[in-house]
Amino acid sequence: MNLAKVVFDVVCIGVVPLVGVVWAWRPYLLTQKLLERGVHTKAKVVRAEDEKDDGTTYWRVEYAFRPPGAPEVRGDYQHDKKKSRPNPQVGDALELSYLPEDPRKHQLVGQEAGLARTVFLTCFFMLFLITPVFRMLKHQP
Repeated sequence: MNLAKVVFDVVCIGVVPLVGVVWAWRPYLLTQKLLERGVHTKAKVVRAEDEKDDGTTYWRVEYAFRPPGAPEVRGDYQHDKKKSRPNPQVGDALELSYLPEDPRKHQLVGQEAGLARTVFLTCFFMLFLITPVFRMLKHQP
């Protein structure tokens, strides 16, 4: 077997799914930390622009908040224009929670990661790890 194929297989079959699992769990774990010890505050919309991506129109919203005794923290999100809530305007207040030890780790209220989505994504990525094992077992004499 050639070395390039082995490296490619290890990356595609092992590394990519494991990175995917970590990627899937990070937002959920942040949500849990914020529920346990997050500080609730308000941020102010500092920019809201109409954008289009692959035919989908949305608002790109940038916001800022200042934790006590710390520098201003900025974040952004995409606001779907089709949602029933009103489109954001500069100066609007947004509610969020942040970790007091690292305010850069924050989430807007209503954008918390749920367990169902996290488990679904984990199962999806784990299929990439399990499928090659089943193929190897199937081809054994």
